[in-house]
Amino acid sequence: MNRRTVQTLLLGAGIASAIALAGCTSADSSDSSTSGSNPGASSASTEPGAGAASPSTSAGSDAAPAAPSIELTCDNTMSPDALARYQAAGWTGQVRDQAWLIAGMPVADGILCQWMEDHTVATDNFTFLGWAPVADAEAMISDLILEGGWRREDAAEGIYVTADDAQMMPIVDAEGYGTTYLFVDGQVRYASTKSELASITAPPGFAP
Repeated sequence: MNRRTVQTLLLGAGIASAIALAGCTSADSSDSSTSGSNPGASSASTEPGAGAASPSTSAGSDAAPAAPSIELTCDNTMSPDALARYQAAGWTGQVRDQAWLIAGMPVADGILCQWMEDHTVATDNFTFLGWAPVADAEAMISDLILEGGWRREDAAEGIYVTADDAQMMPIVDAEGYGTTYLFVDGQVRYASTKSELASITAPPGFAP
């Protein structure tokens, strides 16, 4: 199934505005970068993280959030509707074997997944989605901004930190957003495009 078919399925289901399921360089067997559209390593882009999320008023708290009560998986950090549509399109999630970095720091207790149709074939038709608990969102946001190439956008649902550098935006959604983080309720969500953040949810058992 090609990228257009996947995108049509997701759009038809009403996920965010225009969710583009795509990657930026190649499949898991390729050299993908950490931020931008390819979270996991570091190079062309910057770092991964963010997700779309439900309304909230705070980006995080000083107290460390409670750890999820079950093991994180690519499936249980997806909203049920989004998961069903990805699976219907023939896409599956696979945990990245490279360290997930945000502003050069390893992300603890989180998960970064590469979603695509066939993980054994090198292709640029994939996307990254990530989720992690965050103890100090403001510090992490400040580190990203200081790193350069990122722009902060405060919204009712949380704080977005989105790529502000063309090199970190190999793909963009319908509104022109590439790699984006969303900090909300003691957690950070990451997606290759801002619109794809709607696919991500906190796992069962997470308490901010």
